[in-house]
Amino acid sequence: MSARDDFQRQRERGGVYEAAFANWLQAERGYHILPAYDYSGLANNHAPRLTRGSDKLVMPDVLAFKAGAGLWFDPKLKTRADLYRKTDTWETGTPLRNYRDYERVAALTGLDVWLVFIHEREQIVKVSKVGSLPFSHIDTTERMDRGGTIFFKFEQLAPLMTLGELNKYRW
Repeated sequence: MSARDDFQRQRERGGVYEAAFANWLQAERGYHILPAYDYSGLANNHAPRLTRGSDKLVMPDVLAFKAGAGLWFDPKLKTRADLYRKTDTWETGTPLRNYRDYERVAALTGLDVWLVFIHEREQIVKVSKVGSLPFSHIDTTERMDRGGTIFFKFEQLAPLMTLGELNKYRW
């Protein structure tokens, strides 16, 4: 299997959990949702974007509304948390360029953006609001993500539910 095929398979698996999280928001929290993950370009080949001229910001995948208020959510499917040996800290991460775009999306829309980390090995879903995340460090190399990666202290993220609870909403 090529790296491209592996990437596509992981993207499809992530999409299953994006939809499950959107289903959970509706069923358990009473939100109406706009699945921004459905808007991925004419060729279905990129993340949803908020644009103005040449400014193209990666948007979070789910926009949720309830009682006159809205929130952004960006579910991230992860195999596991990783041990950062320099600090002996378990962490999880996301592309730095996306994180910076989410900060701008929050400022432009006036709506909070929440990262949702869905961890398979730990069997848990954890969340934190962009801008208040307890980050561990930033790796500016491109070993993991184009533009670098921002890492967060896994134990300081707020638990939302078990993976088993989320799996009930995989339709």
